[in-house]
Amino acid sequence: MLAAPDSCREVHALKGKRRTLKPRGNISPLEDPRLVPRNYRYTLHPQPTSLRLATLAARKAGLRGEVVLDPFCGTGACLIAALRAGAREAIGADIEDWSGYLRPELATMLACGSPKVRVLWGLDAREACGRIEHTVLFTDPPNPWDVAGGVPLSSLRKFSIGFTELRRYWSQNIRPENLMGKGKTCVLYLIRLVRAEFERGVRVVMNLLRSWGNIIRSKRDKHDLARAFAGVFRLRPLGVGYWHEVTGVR
Repeated sequence: MLAAPDSCREVHALKGKRRTLKPRGNISPLEDPRLVPRNYRYTLHPQPTSLRLATLAARKAGLRGEVVLDPFCGTGACLIAALRAGAREAIGADIEDWSGYLRPELATMLACGSPKVRVLWGLDAREACGRIEHTVLFTDPPNPWDVAGGVPLSSLRKFSIGFTELRRYWSQNIRPENLMGKGKTCVLYLIRLVRAEFERGVRVVMNLLRSWGNIIRSKRDKHDLARAFAGVFRLRPLGVGYWHEVTGVR
């Protein structure tokens, strides 16, 4: 069952000075997200999506009136971004169950039974794309080169969590079929997924990220998903971070 705010109005209920949250006994907030205020639980997701950049990308891509699917929805940032850009409906799916880590805006909409958004947990991305009718794939896919990437350091400090602890926890607790940190396996999966979407006549807008892997050693350690995709697809940069529209197959 989806975790949701206690009422449909509890979106930004936290007010006042922020404080560092101390673990209770030996229990980490990672093990029990209820230790973290509801409006901040999404920051403990191992690969959070920037809602600000996703919203800008959704508007640049022109999603108004579209039925949008994010098969790697995680905390739901891309779903919120699509709706802010005027999408008719936003549908999320994920191989994991991230219901305890949803962004408060999405949790509120689900709790209120909004007809504009729905989420399916425990569903493989290719299965989701084949089963769910949609006109646009709009997603921030898993980072192929790291399990925990992009987590704000300020959030880790606030909740007394070390980055090494965060990476170790999620490495041990995500499902084996999760694509985070799976390297070439993840890249090839994404390429096949996008090829299948083009065969269905679906538009594809993705965050084709760059990553330095687990440890930054030199420029040679940098990985570039856009470069991997450019050898197979035609890409149109949206001018927002690493967001691109994939316009066709080469």
